[in-house]
Amino acid sequence: MMAFADLVAAARSAAASRQRSTPLKELRERTRAVPTARDVVSALRAPGRVVSVIAEVKRATATFADLSGVGDVAVLARFYEAGGAACVSVVTEPVRSHGRLADLDAVRGAVDVPVLANDVIVTPYQVHEARAHGADMLVLDARLKPLVLESLVERTHSLGMTAVVEAHSRREALTAVAAGARYVSVDARDPD
Repeated sequence: MMAFADLVAAARSAAASRQRSTPLKELRERTRAVPTARDVVSALRAPGRVVSVIAEVKRATATFADLSGVGDVAVLARFYEAGGAACVSVVTEPVRSHGRLADLDAVRGAVDVPVLANDVIVTPYQVHEARAHGADMLVLDARLKPLVLESLVERTHSLGMTAVVEAHSRREALTAVAAGARYVSVDARDPD
């Protein structure tokens, strides 16, 4: 398993490479052209829902073998939505999970429920990128430096998306709330 610092470095490098081919100015224009983000809270708290499920589209995991055999991610997302999922999470992280932004595009085009972009987000460019590809929610990580996390939470909210900050401990959950997170996801796995 990669150390968090290595994941952050890989995410920065990948984002910088994408930014060289699509400058932030162009990405901001794309962001303004996409429809308004869907209301995540209403989707999760819809009347009649006893349990709200966020189903995940993922090509690989650190603990399981390659999952790319699941087929077309858009078809899988439609199955999730038809099965009652309130939202669909799309893992776009390329290093460990073999995700890609094209998966986010495919899922966004296939379902009407809110879509969550799940990646190692470390730069404002990636926040704009997620919104430009139709994300309504964005996962951030409480292990980031507090000022970086606060900035990314603010940027996410300013683009109309819902920031969900992932925490692995009580301390990280408190850091998330201090950074302005309205929603905290608890990951029970020990990342170390």
